[in-house]
Amino acid sequence: MSIADLRTGIKTVIDTLDVLHVYDNTELVAALPAAVVRWPLRINTVPTYDQGWDYTFLVRLHMAQAGRAADDYMERLLAEDGDESIVETLRVAGYNVTVVDDFGLEEVAGSEVLSCTLTVEVMS
Repeated sequence: MSIADLRTGIKTVIDTLDVLHVYDNTELVAALPAAVVRWPLRINTVPTYDQGWDYTFLVRLHMAQAGRAADDYMERLLAEDGDESIVETLRVAGYNVTVVDDFGLEEVAGSEVLSCTLTVEVMS
């Protein structure tokens, strides 16, 4: 399976959440909240457990910055389970969210937004 196929698979799974808009890169973000699926951060070329390579993708979440409401919404997206949980949605589809970090404010699409990064591990 190609890197592009793996990335498209992650985007397709995230797109099942009606609460997020999914994009290929930050420059394309037109609506919030948004998830941007980036190219792999790392590819482990040594097969693991007689499977294929391991890929590490980064998914950047962007929320409209509105104080406590944005914090609460981000917490629902990052919850272990629930209808709005991106973590559970990815896990059920066979992806492993190993780290959530890099929280902070940044400018996206001309607005200051609350953002964080999910590290998603994929075994092909």
